[in-house]
Amino acid sequence: MYGTHLIPRRGTVQEIAQVVCFLASDAASFLTGINVPVDGGTMAWRGVQDVELDVDPDELDALG
Repeated sequence: MYGTHLIPRRGTVQEIAQVVCFLASDAASFLTGINVPVDGGTMAWRGVQDVELDVDPDELDALG
């Protein structure tokens, strides 16, 4: 499981609760119809792992 997270630890109950409290607060009053993944970077990590890049490393260096 830890190999699938960008953050190499499990999330805590408090971290999940903080997101829930934010979404229920007035600070989030302008948010509508969004997904807020609280997954330690799992979705981002899987996206990186699933993509095969067809890029010449020298071209990347030239871009700076």
